[in-house]
Amino acid sequence: MRAFVLIVCLATCSAAKGKYKDFMDRAKDPSYFSKDKSLERFKEFKEGALNMTNKNFRGDNDVNKDNIKLGFEVFRNFSKHAAKKLVPAPAGGSPSAGDEAVKTLGLMLNKDVLNDARGRLGAGERKQFDKEISLEGKKARMQIAKNLIDGVQADDKREYNTENMKLFIHRAPKANLVNKYLRVNASGVGAFKLPPNLALPSGVAEATAVVHQLREGDGHWGRQANKYHVKSSVIGMQLLKDNGEEIEIKNLADADRIQIRFPHVNSSVVGVCAWWDIENGEWSVQGCSRSANPPDDGFGAECKCNHLTEFAIVAATSNATVVAPVEEGGGWSSGDTATVAVSGVLVSGVFFAAFVKSPMTMSV
Repeated sequence: MRAFVLIVCLATCSAAKGKYKDFMDRAKDPSYFSKDKSLERFKEFKEGALNMTNKNFRGDNDVNKDNIKLGFEVFRNFSKHAAKKLVPAPAGGSPSAGDEAVKTLGLMLNKDVLNDARGRLGAGERKQFDKEISLEGKKARMQIAKNLIDGVQADDKREYNTENMKLFIHRAPKANLVNKYLRVNASGVGAFKLPPNLALPSGVAEATAVVHQLREGDGHWGRQANKYHVKSSVIGMQLLKDNGEEIEIKNLADADRIQIRFPHVNSSVVGVCAWWDIENGEWSVQGCSRSANPPDDGFGAECKCNHLTEFAIVAATSNATVVAPVEEGGGWSSGDTATVAVSGVLVSGVFFAAFVKSPMTMSV
C-alpha cells in the first residue's frame, strides 16, 4: 500500500513539473478567465493550493519568491473579473465563487510552503522577502475585499465561514459599526469592537468593516516558530471607503483603544498581544496590551490596541527577550514579562500553488 501511494505521488509530482509556465501563460491571458467560469477557476486554484500544502506534491523548483509574488498578481487579476460572482452561497446551497475565493485566500497562508520558499533564500534576503510578501498579500486582501463590498447596500452584511478562513463584511454608518462586536456569526470566532469616539475622514458617512480570521496554528508567522509559540487564531480588521481604499485607524488615545477578542484563550494561557509590522517586516508590541481581567462573556482573551491590522496572542520561547506591555491590574507572573505577542497577516503565499497544477493534473 505504501509503495502504491508513493508511486501515485511521484507520478503526480513529476507530471506537475514543467507545467507552471504553461499554466501561468494561460492564466495571464484575459481570455482564459471569464465571468461565467469564475466558480470553476477558483475551484481549480483551491485544489492546486491544497495539493501544494502537502510537501510530497511540491517540486524542487516550484517554491520560490518569484512564483509566490506572481501568484498574488494573477489572483488579483482573476478576482477583479469575478467581482460580480463573489457573493456568499445561500444557506444549504453549493459553494459560490466567493466561497471558493475565500477558501483559497486562507490556503495562501500555509506556513510549510512559506518555510520552503524562505529557506531557499540567503539570511540577508529573508527580511526583505517577508516585507515583499506581506505587501503582496495585503494588496490581494484589499482587492478581494473591494470586490466583495461591490453592491453591498447600507447596513448590509456578508459572511463567509469556511474551514480555512472566516470573513465578515458589514457596510454601515459609523453609528452602526462602533461599540459592538464585529465578527462572523459562528462559535469560536474572534471579534473587534471599535470605540464610540472613532473619527472617520471628512466626508465619509459610511464605511465597510472587513474582519478576517485564519485557521489556528497556520500562517505567515509560523515560520518563526523557533522564536514564538502562537497561542491564538490570527484575526485582522480593516475599514474601507466605498471605493475600496483603506481608512487608516492608528494612534488612538488609550481611552479609545480597539477591543480585540480571542476565543479559546483564557487566563491560563500565557501570552501577550502584538501585531505584524508590514513596512518593517517584523513583529511589534507597541500600542497593544492584554487585559488582565477581560469581560466574562465567553469571547475569550482581550487585547486593547491603538490601531487596526492583524493581531494574535503568542508567547516567546526562551531565546526571545522582547518585553511586552500588560494592562495594569495584576494577573501576570514575572515569567509573563518575557513573552511577546505576534500577529500574522494574510500575506504569505501558497496561492501560486494553484498555478503549478494544471486542471488535468489535479485529480489523483
